[in-house]
Amino acid sequence: MVYFLGDGAYPRWAIFFRPDHAPTTRKEAHAFYCQESVRKDVERLSGCLQGRFHIIRRERFEWSDEKVLLIAQVCIILHNMIVAMRRSGELDEEAGGQDGELSVNLVEEFCAPPPAAAVAAGAPAAEGQADVGDLQALLGRVDAVTSEAAHMSLKDAVTDHLWSRRGES
Repeated sequence: MVYFLGDGAYPRWAIFFRPDHAPTTRKEAHAFYCQESVRKDVERLSGCLQGRFHIIRRERFEWSDEKVLLIAQVCIILHNMIVAMRRSGELDEEAGGQDGELSVNLVEEFCAPPPAAAVAAGAPAAEGQADVGDLQALLGRVDAVTSEAAHMSLKDAVTDHLWSRRGES
């Protein structure tokens, strides 16, 4: 199962790794330090990308998860290309902030909302026609994600993994 780094603001679910903010052992302290370090790096990267590519700041409710992932990947690749081109002197510094605008326009064009006909064709079944098996499967997944026992299991597994790798890097 996929998990995400979180802090005290997130619930104790199986999809969030929330280390102890008051660790009692060296192993827990190491996990807290590692998670905090990675979270700061992600926040810095997110801020940098949001400053350069305004599409990342937009509402994403009309896009599928696949399109959001693609947009993020494209923005990261473009950012790395811009940094590499600036280092090598290939990018004209006179362009100022315009270096990412063309790329953002291309991404926005690709991710334009689908036509109304396509939305209607993929519309969900009318209310009351949902399959009972699908509902039970959904409720089972919700229970698995919101399980505090699964959260503690994830926390212990990630903490043990980080502790075992502490001297390798």
